Amino acid sequence: MKRLSRVSSLLSGVVCCSLLILLPVSYHLSLVALDTVSSGPSSHASLAFTRRFHVGFQDGGVWFFSHDYPYMGSIMNIGGPDTHEVRSGWHTAEYDLGHISFLSEHGEVMDKKSFCTLPGIYFRHFLIHGEAASLWTLMFSLWYPISVMAILPAFWIWRRSRLRFRKQ
Repeated sequence: MKRLSRVSSLLSGVVCCSLLILLPVSYHLSLVALDTVSSGPSSHASLAFTRRFHVGFQDGGVWFFSHDYPYMGSIMNIGGPDTHEVRSGWHTAEYDLGHISFLSEHGEVMDKKSFCTLPGIYFRHFLIHGEAASLWTLMFSLWYPISVMAILPAFWIWRRSRLRFRKQ
């Protein structure tokens, strides 16, 4: 049991230190670059695990997204003149959490938008009528995994220091 706690504390400490190094580096990375040939955005500095799952780092956050580059806020053509919005959620000046459904005149769901903006967390999910796949983006600050990964090493150091003081 002691060996498992040492190994897990060491591994957690290594990941924590790696993320601390990645944090300032992420401010120099960009997930979207301007393609000079097409004059449009293109994927940049991200890893594609599957066609619909990409991971990248930018501006102190880790981004998970479904398409070539993450949705970072822009105008989306959802809904339409013949649709009715049904909103649910919570909103303050800077933060929000909610869902919007766009219904046709006959009551069927045409488009959906889910969103969450909290300290260090950004989430958007769009389900557009007629599209085969949804568009989604999730970003959270690197400070969240750094904080979690620091718990085991901190506990291990605290425990070791208590044992030393008892022996003296």
